[in-house]
Amino acid sequence: MHSAMLLDSLWVLLTRLVMRAANFAVFILLARSLSVGEFGFYGYVMSTALVLSVAFDVGLRQSGAWVIGQEPAADPAVATHLVALWLVLAALGVLACWLLLVTGGYVAGYGGLALIAALNVAPMLCLRIGQGVFLGRGDIARLNRSELISRAVTLGGTVGLWLLGRLELPAAIAVLLGAHLAAAAYLLWQIRGALHPELLFQAALVRRMLRYGAELWIAVLLLILLGRIGFWIVSWRLGEEALGLYFGSQRLGEILVEVATAVGIVIFSYGVRAADIRASALDAIRIARLVTALMALVAAVAMILAVPLLGLVLGASFAAEPAAFRLVMLGALANSFTTMLYPCLSAQGLARWGIGAFALGSAVAAVAFWLLTPVAGLAGAGLAYALAQAATVAVIVIAYRRRFGFPVAAILLPQPEDARALGEIARSVMGRLRRG
Repeated sequence: MHSAMLLDSLWVLLTRLVMRAANFAVFILLARSLSVGEFGFYGYVMSTALVLSVAFDVGLRQSGAWVIGQEPAADPAVATHLVALWLVLAALGVLACWLLLVTGGYVAGYGGLALIAALNVAPMLCLRIGQGVFLGRGDIARLNRSELISRAVTLGGTVGLWLLGRLELPAAIAVLLGAHLAAAAYLLWQIRGALHPELLFQAALVRRMLRYGAELWIAVLLLILLGRIGFWIVSWRLGEEALGLYFGSQRLGEILVEVATAVGIVIFSYGVRAADIRASALDAIRIARLVTALMALVAAVAMILAVPLLGLVLGASFAAEPAAFRLVMLGALANSFTTMLYPCLSAQGLARWGIGAFALGSAVAAVAFWLLTPVAGLAGAGLAYALAQAATVAVIVIAYRRRFGFPVAAILLPQPEDARALGEIARSVMGRLRRG
């Protein structure tokens, strides 16, 4: 196992934790400074722009990284075409955001401010697509910095406005746009040396990236669907209050998935640059086994202490449904395992396995939530979530078994070598600390 892979994963995880802390601080200040309606508009803009930046990426982030990782000499051509495609997709994304704001009635209420808000899609999409260059090069440090810049500007600007007593909605939206523009500008500056307009336009390269990216794009849409089906059915079957309780439990479980996402980013970056595909897959399995085993210990403690934990973190009303939380934690562990292993498949041109896995998971979720929630309430919802995630894991395990020939037990169960690898990593970290 590459200790560097795990160390890079820890850095990405640390970056994400800092981002979460910054987002939370901004959330608190805005909630206390804006009216409920203004706060709702700000949240609508953020969530809409985020979804659109994923939708209009059309898989170019991963496909660009894949081509660069496989063919480093193509770096300038890929980077140039990614920026050119971003210009077109950004215009469409901003238009889509504007239309959604019109449909939601926000343009009539906020006028020109809604247009400024819609412009956020362009730099957010630039950051997402352009990060494919960093992933393809294995440049995790610049990837992390590009993520942190927007949060730092947003946090600094929001705190500054709050201290001056000027944290109003127009200023908050302006800070948000400025933060995304700063991050996009940093990314473009970092890849400026690879941009060569004379390399445009290579239709074959664009078709190759779009064909590879299409599978990833469909898989991501199905993944989003897998995570949303439960909310819809719980709301329909059990009502708004039950939905709130279920949402709280799943959000806590997603803390584990956040760790897995950080690891998955690094596994993908290593996978697209791997010369030995089978060895890369084995490294992905090893690190996924190790991280999942560690997360299982955390999950076990959380499940044992479910009642006091839910009461302390979310409130007394949430502590009334510990069974749902325990089952959601099991589902989150399965979700984390998939989140770490799938990027290796997609890095090696096997993204179609994700389509099968997430489609099956979505189907199982739809049936299980529909049948179990009326019978068992929120405990049934937790079980449905766990069953859907287990179905997804089964497809991913089959993919590794059929493609690489690894035994199922070796994929799923911790091995003696994992303990040795953990010891080596601990010694490496201690050595760095002593030297530095």
